[in-house]
Amino acid sequence: MRNIIKSFDSFYDSMVKSRPISFFSENMTDVALDAVDKRILYELDLNSRQPVSDLARKLGLNRDRIVYRIKQMQKQGVIRGFSTIINPTKLGLFVFKTYLRLERDEKRIQVLVRHLRDHPKVHWLAECDGAWDIMFSIYAANPYEFHNLQQQVLHQFGDIIAVVKSYAVIDAWCFRRGYLMGVSSDPVLFGGEPAAHQLDSLDRAILRILSTDSRSTKKEIADQLKVSSMLVKYRIDRLEDLGIISGYSLDIDLDLLGISFFKAQLHLDAYDRSSAELLLEYCRSHPDITYLIRQIGDCALEIEVEASGYQHFSQIVADVRQRFSSIIREVDTVLIRSHQFKWAPYSDDRIDIPSTNAEGRSRGKKGATQHGIAAAGKEGRG
Repeated sequence: MRNIIKSFDSFYDSMVKSRPISFFSENMTDVALDAVDKRILYELDLNSRQPVSDLARKLGLNRDRIVYRIKQMQKQGVIRGFSTIINPTKLGLFVFKTYLRLERDEKRIQVLVRHLRDHPKVHWLAECDGAWDIMFSIYAANPYEFHNLQQQVLHQFGDIIAVVKSYAVIDAWCFRRGYLMGVSSDPVLFGGEPAAHQLDSLDRAILRILSTDSRSTKKEIADQLKVSSMLVKYRIDRLEDLGIISGYSLDIDLDLLGISFFKAQLHLDAYDRSSAELLLEYCRSHPDITYLIRQIGDCALEIEVEASGYQHFSQIVADVRQRFSSIIREVDTVLIRSHQFKWAPYSDDRIDIPSTNAEGRSRGKKGATQHGIAAAGKEGRG
């Protein structure tokens, strides 16, 4: 494994560190970001919940300047929000994906898109160009539940569905946006070994708030839920320790940065542990690859790429095919034109929020947990 890492360090030095970081490569954009902006975006992509004081220390700048820069990028629309990566497999849920190729009936397609967008069990929806037209993911407790949910969609829109493929996600490695800084970082694991940790209504309320705005402070969450800040801290720490919260991420408008979002489905002839380690290290070291996904289905692996255009993406795919020609039989590619993601794996808009005393005993009380995007100056964990 040491030789594998060494070889990819050489690849990283030649390809990543020497590559100029530019957001104007193939797409025109009105947003120009300097080195400080890019560093702030990178750090928030690593952990969007970290306090402004930590960002100021890392960048060697005063706190007010950091706050101003974040607010400016929010105003420009570059930063669309701060989210929490919630791992559904730790809650006894699994991710099942459906890919659709459609007949060209734009009115019916838009009805389908609205149906999936409003569906309480759909946590990811994408409109695409390329091998597929629509992709969507569902959280389900088992294949039986997924099958029933999927069949409802297929039955209702069977008149425009030409081809259907289904996949069950085993795990996924989420890589941070290395192209912002020309560096690589350790991934966040999504999926993995299943568990069925039980959550009470306070846990769910906290997760719903954090999934909307990861920079909500402990005090803000406590005030909203009528509990103590210490109890909120204890619950968040526990959710992190159990792996239910995998990390805290950043929602960026890629279009404003001249970046496009692509998927590549890797159809394999063979796949062994050595090849898996090589591919994982390749993806970790590559600045533009943001996900490596293992799944059950006719395509065992997928990579997600944020590239400056189709030509750039094609070069990445060609390099992957060349380096792993011994295992890759075929590659299908997709441009994601638009997508939406709901991290919180709950179907209800109303949840029970307990009224809890200092010892953590609850006296069930209902309430809402809607929460907007945080003001940039908040300390995040404070």
